[in-house]
Amino acid sequence: MFMKSNFTGLITAAVLLALGAAATAAFVLRSESSASLTPEQRYQQTLSELKNGNAEGVGEAIRVLGQTNGFEQHATLLEAVLLLRGNRVESALSTLAGLDQEGPLRHEILLAAGEALNRLQRYGEAELALTVVAREQPDNVDGHRWLGATYYD
Repeated sequence: MFMKSNFTGLITAAVLLALGAAATAAFVLRSESSASLTPEQRYQQTLSELKNGNAEGVGEAIRVLGQTNGFEQHATLLEAVLLLRGNRVESALSTLAGLDQEGPLRHEILLAAGEALNRLQRYGEAELALTVVAREQPDNVDGHRWLGATYYD
């Protein structure tokens, strides 16, 4: 009996060690691959991860993009989406209000604002923002999803 429990403990320790090594390797590979990304690629990857519910590494991306010339607005948008995912909807909307809604991030800003406005039950304002996204980007599934949710609500 003693040998069996020692053997089980040994197997458990080996499995835990292997899992720890795998997690460390994944972190190192992710860090190395993030370092080789262009600022635009970093932004797109981080935004995609946020939309899929993964907030890991977002703070680092916000910091890096915020210090990269020409990507300050990208960092602020990521911050707003992070706030939105954290159910800090009013803070997200306030952050979005400070962004240039006519620039290259227009559709992402309007989409996030539309979602925030919907969640705050400000349906008329949400409809205005989301209609622009759906009209100007007819293939934007999220724009149509939130517009449909706004109409439903």
